[in-house]
Amino acid sequence: MRIFRVDVANKDLDKIKKTVEVLLSDPDNELMAADISRLLLSADPDCMKEAFMLSILCGSRPLVEFIAQLFVDFPEEERAGLSNSDVFPPYMTPLMLACICNNYAIVECLLLRDHRMVLPHRTECLCKECDRVSNCIIGSNQRLDSYRALSSEAFLWMATNDPVLAAIDLVSELGDCQSEDPEHKEVYASFQTRVENFTGEIIQQCRSIEEVELLLEQREGVPMSEADNPFPRLRLALDGQVKPMLSHMNVQIALTARWRGAWIEGRSSVSRTFGRILRHTLFYPFLAFLHAFSAGLMVNSFHIPYARYLSYATSYATFVACLAFIRFGDKHSHGNILHITVESYVLSYVLGLIVKAFLEFAQRGASVYFELWWRWFDFVLLYVFVVAYICRSAAVFSPMPANLSRKHWVPYDPALLYEIFFGMACLLSFWRVFYFLQLHRTLGSTVISIGRCVSQVFNYFVILFVIVFAFTLGMTTILGPYTGAREVEDVSFRNKKMEDTFNTVFRGMKSLLWGFFGQMSSSSYDVVVGHSGRYAKSNEHYVTKYAAEGLIVLYYLVTVITLLNLMISLLVKKGDEVLENEDVEWKYTRVHIYMEYFKDTSAVPPPFNLVLIVFLWVRMTFSKKNVFLWPDLIVSHKIVEDNKQIEHDHSYRLLLVKLFHRLRANKFNHYQTIQYLTANYVKRKKPSPPPICLSERL
Repeated sequence: MRIFRVDVANKDLDKIKKTVEVLLSDPDNELMAADISRLLLSADPDCMKEAFMLSILCGSRPLVEFIAQLFVDFPEEERAGLSNSDVFPPYMTPLMLACICNNYAIVECLLLRDHRMVLPHRTECLCKECDRVSNCIIGSNQRLDSYRALSSEAFLWMATNDPVLAAIDLVSELGDCQSEDPEHKEVYASFQTRVENFTGEIIQQCRSIEEVELLLEQREGVPMSEADNPFPRLRLALDGQVKPMLSHMNVQIALTARWRGAWIEGRSSVSRTFGRILRHTLFYPFLAFLHAFSAGLMVNSFHIPYARYLSYATSYATFVACLAFIRFGDKHSHGNILHITVESYVLSYVLGLIVKAFLEFAQRGASVYFELWWRWFDFVLLYVFVVAYICRSAAVFSPMPANLSRKHWVPYDPALLYEIFFGMACLLSFWRVFYFLQLHRTLGSTVISIGRCVSQVFNYFVILFVIVFAFTLGMTTILGPYTGAREVEDVSFRNKKMEDTFNTVFRGMKSLLWGFFGQMSSSSYDVVVGHSGRYAKSNEHYVTKYAAEGLIVLYYLVTVITLLNLMISLLVKKGDEVLENEDVEWKYTRVHIYMEYFKDTSAVPPPFNLVLIVFLWVRMTFSKKNVFLWPDLIVSHKIVEDNKQIEHDHSYRLLLVKLFHRLRANKFNHYQTIQYLTANYVKRKKPSPPPICLSERL
């Protein structure tokens, strides 16, 4: 290096070029070597920095180290970008360029030389600097290139203490960038996909359940309320929607083992399996009450997530059966003890669902909570139930006589409103059975596909509403002035009256909506003017009549022929996208469902969870093993005091080193594990699996 520095100081072009060519060791880069040598002869610092950047592009770490030692007298220039270059933008730093090139060796070299990456501001940042470059091309490009560098594997491995945690956080941030910066949504999506695949590659290198569990049990970056739950790192991945990691074979195996818990043993015994299922289906009310009353100390089988799921499914089936009994039971049974008991159970079950949903909402937040379709469904279901019971209470305290005939009730009587809302609640409750069907491989994929299409249907209804409202305004403007017009037909001498179909906006929208389903006759928009003149002849406004008929024809062309067919094509496209990733989507949804039953507050189903939550909080409050800490309220002493977990952290660091060496060896030898091939085979849907060993030389 000293000799090379002397040659640069003496501006000896031949020796400089010879050294550069030797360090490049690639005859194809002869022109690049000549450019670098020419730039090193210049006294301009920008030329030397450009030579430094070009050496990074060549990918030769020795050449980078040789040129880097030329900046020994002005080290800050080594880390800065070029102010005036035809090749590189001014914000491009050596470390950013090395990360974009994904060169592990050069990134490591630059980090050892104290190079740092300037993290980009969030897209919603309102600081003065971001406000200054908000409408500037260079500012937008700088943010994109910064995220491009951050999403490289070299940066995540070399520049972060925990590449898994950094990748999960980066996936979440890139997802926010897509919503905040829709102009570059596709670019951010490509970065996000790259980082998601990076997490899958890390999980892929694990060769035992112990290694997977060690990776998923890390508490760093997780809220304290989640730190004591199984697999806290998995909760972060769920919040960030890192599907390649969550759907990976290794994660699924480890999660299934934790899902079945102690029940994974003895599965070969039919009688033992039948007894376990019988306990948590037929006898679950008694066992759930004991577990709840003892605050989780009795009936230890409720600590197994699969047992909790069985009890919850059975309790929901009981809840649906009670709803059917209330609606279709004997009419003479109203008011007796059995009917009151069933209604009380339904009310308590709804309260249990409300408490369960509230705790999940308070812990997850609105954006994460409403990510899943059944959370929206639960919100609507519980809202309808609450309104129904409010109407029921109003009907009970109504001053109207109890035996008054229905024909004397007012249209908005609370009893009528209760029947309407309770009927809707029964309908939604039966529909929620699809939540449990998602764990079935075939039916679950269909349900998930339908759930993904709901957003498209919602967008369609918004567009349909705007179109119907627009045509309603036009039709009411044309036909509204003729409201109440009458005339006598010349042939039959019958009175003909103008229809009230479009006399108001509400009636007009109602008519057009039913017309969408083919329930609007031609008389609805027939123009009746009346008699006029000396002989009282029937008048005809042909222009108005043809204009109304033309609008109706245009309405059907827009809604039925154009909009409806467009909606069908969009649903087919969305369904195909889901079916292409059917395996990933199903496994991702299954992880969500599994994780719902890992929390202690979900140990028993409603309404027994009301008792469990009260006794569990009392037990945790008076226990010396817990401490009050805002905003998580009650946190285990072990989490607060032993947050460093030195021994556990050391094992995790050793595991990361192993995973890095395995990944590097696999890429160097062009070998792909069976997990990688299985994931690619499912994604590409090839007729036969690819070969096990791949090489670029074959």
